[in-house]
Amino acid sequence: RVLPRWFEEGLAERIGGGITIIAGARFEIAAAHDRLLRFEDLTHAFPADAERADLAYQQSQRFVAHLIEHAGWRAVQATLTALLAQEGPVEPSVALDAALRAATVQDLGAWIADWRHSLLERRSRWWLWMFTDLGGVLLAVMAVLAAGLFAGLRRRQSC
Repeated sequence: RVLPRWFEEGLAERIGGGITIIAGARFEIAAAHDRLLRFEDLTHAFPADAERADLAYQQSQRFVAHLIEHAGWRAVQATLTALLAQEGPVEPSVALDAALRAATVQDLGAWIADWRHSLLERRSRWWLWMFTDLGGVLLAVMAVLAAGLFAGLRRRQSC
């Protein structure tokens, strides 16, 4: 394994767009209560528990999104190129740390600290979740409208 599991899955989720409403909410709640998983624990495998695995996918995707937003796709490509060029067996987290440092000048620890700091800043702007999970907001609005429509129809039928 060249990449840490969480980085590989974060890239896949980011490219594939695998966010669900429940998963987005689960991540926001875990971030707000400082209950995110440690990336070190996700290096080789994700949790077997479905909820924690879902959080691991969302957390990984959000970190990769942060990296792309602040360093750019070219830096991610340079990181992957540096990872693939490394010789010999290297622990995936150590390899990613060296590759990130080569591509962005910041090591993995600095990127994680920066990402966590950005999550703390978001806590004071609670309304931002609407923009990060627009699909969830639209589904909630549709559910409220459907419930209102159903209640209106029941009233008409009972009259």
